[in-house]
Amino acid sequence: MTKLLEPSWENAMQALESVRDILLSSSQHAGIQRNWALARNLVDLAERADKLREDIGTVGSGKLLVEPLVPATPSAEQPQAHRNDADSYPRFFIRGGHMVKQGLQRNGVDQYEHAVPREQFSQILEHLREMAARRSKREFSVEQVHKALSALPKYMVYTTMSLLMHQGMLEKARKGAYKFARAESFADESSSLWNKLTLFS
Repeated sequence: MTKLLEPSWENAMQALESVRDILLSSSQHAGIQRNWALARNLVDLAERADKLREDIGTVGSGKLLVEPLVPATPSAEQPQAHRNDADSYPRFFIRGGHMVKQGLQRNGVDQYEHAVPREQFSQILEHLREMAARRSKREFSVEQVHKALSALPKYMVYTTMSLLMHQGMLEKARKGAYKFARAESFADESSSLWNKLTLFS
């Protein structure tokens, strides 16, 4: 029999998600300051917070039904503009030599940002180009991509791959696995990606 989480459990999950977002935001700022060791530690803590949030969905040997923690569907009384604003995220743009991903937090109001410096952005794309040439049809994970780029904080790989998903250059093969949408043209498409992003003023 399927069970539902009680409000207190849901509150705990929401709190852990907020902790995760704060840690990721802090890791971004550490990366901008080139404090890579601190950035990696903060990302690791964010992953542990996210894993704990997921583990709350399992009690004993039975798995509880956990509805995705997404903003509630706006009621008919709420303005249409609010719904359209939420639909416009995530956003990607260039600012101060960084590729920036801007998204909405779980409350549907506050924004968060993750930034990847151009040098690191180029390193990630170059590695993905090599992968597209070698293993065009094979699935891969964020962890596999990051393994070859371990000097960079993992959030930079996540953020760059999120952009590529948004641009239709990567596809989700299954949970936790990705594949190239058009491996044969990935090198050409990715080489012009920076210039295609809207400049933020």
